[in-house]
Amino acid sequence: MTAGKGATEQPPRKITPWGWFRENVEAIIIAVVLALIIRHFAVQAFEIPTGSMAPTLYGDHRPQECPECKWKFSIGASRSGSHRPELPANVICPNCRFDYRPRETFTSGHKILVNKFLYAFSKPKRWDVIVFKYPREPWRDYIKRLVGLSGETIAIKNGDIYINGKILRKDDETQESLWFPVYSMEHAPKNQALIPWRNADAENPQWKIEPNSLVVETADNSTVQFARPDGLKDIDIRNGYNLEEDSDDKRYYNKNEEKTPAADARIAFTVTPSKPGGSLTVKLEEERRKDSLNHVFILKIEGDGGKATGLYRHEQPLTVNEKLTLPVGKATEVVCVNRDDRMQLWINGKKFLEHDYGDGSLSDDDEEVEDAELEFIAQNAAVEISKVTIHRDLYHRGDSHDNSFGPEEIPEGHYFALGDNTVNSTDSRSWGALPEENIVGRAFMVFWKPWEIKLIK
Repeated sequence: MTAGKGATEQPPRKITPWGWFRENVEAIIIAVVLALIIRHFAVQAFEIPTGSMAPTLYGDHRPQECPECKWKFSIGASRSGSHRPELPANVICPNCRFDYRPRETFTSGHKILVNKFLYAFSKPKRWDVIVFKYPREPWRDYIKRLVGLSGETIAIKNGDIYINGKILRKDDETQESLWFPVYSMEHAPKNQALIPWRNADAENPQWKIEPNSLVVETADNSTVQFARPDGLKDIDIRNGYNLEEDSDDKRYYNKNEEKTPAADARIAFTVTPSKPGGSLTVKLEEERRKDSLNHVFILKIEGDGGKATGLYRHEQPLTVNEKLTLPVGKATEVVCVNRDDRMQLWINGKKFLEHDYGDGSLSDDDEEVEDAELEFIAQNAAVEISKVTIHRDLYHRGDSHDNSFGPEEIPEGHYFALGDNTVNSTDSRSWGALPEENIVGRAFMVFWKPWEIKLIK
């Protein structure tokens, strides 16, 4: 660089060893001070020790891969005091129910970043994942999902949240991050006896059940059911993370999960008709002790030619659209959703039908769901169904014999926080509403391990 007119060019300053050392020490001190300021006021890292937020976030765990279907899941390995649970002798794959000896693995819980700055300028929002000081032991940090806001009355029934006496319906964007996997056809077991589909009419089986598809050509009605090898037809809230030790056989899932059906579900599949006409019905049934209280939800897609496609409840049409056509020989992506007293139909990624049923009120007559069953019914049709996936909604258990909670009023300046892993979470159901001043911040990212980096929603 050439000095400007009238300027005196300065020779380079010679740095002595002591000057070099001092400058580096100063830089380190400044970096440490900045890091402490950022940690105190803006962002802080935490490690999750327990599984109360699984499968959204893991505490200490043992990663597994089923040798039959290659389904990846994790077994919880969080300490209880100084004791870490032993590796179970056997585990059961949540996807295909294969019983096998698990691998000896261990990895620590997710490491997350928490925004401590956000709530200085805005109030916490519903569904935020928050870190806070446990009210009973303020030196301990907890992580949960914020569900109830100050001044609201909250209740839980059949896994759903009710706010001020009305069911809490999640918007589509929020819901997308709260679907948890139950089954994937693309993870087909090598042993075909483990494939979870059965012809309803065993004496006249018309559906051809392949590892990666269901195929039928019928002139009448023919039904295929989602049914596990053990005979159970439920869509349930079973979570591989919650495998616990048993003194007799060294493996069982949390019993509350095994008997808890998840009727709020997302059924996604691809359908390819091989000839025009006929219809395909997706039937999801919630069974209760009293048959009169059963809920039967039906998506009926007529064949091509512009016939009616609709959402039905107890055979009564809720909403109908006559514009859908399933092209012969071409795959159509279909998603059928039942959640929060709302039914939806998505076609090729776009919302096609939606209907909110009932008035959304909390009712004492709404008995606990005992079964949640899925069927495909073909009528005078020739179709192939593939790429079936089943997800269940975020499910919260109550604290009573009928799996309910509340109603309970949330005081001003307090919030209601729940763990995603409802059967293994100590949360506001047991210790009450959370004071706002206990909230540290919003968890927004998993930053370690590198292959698990993701935003937290």
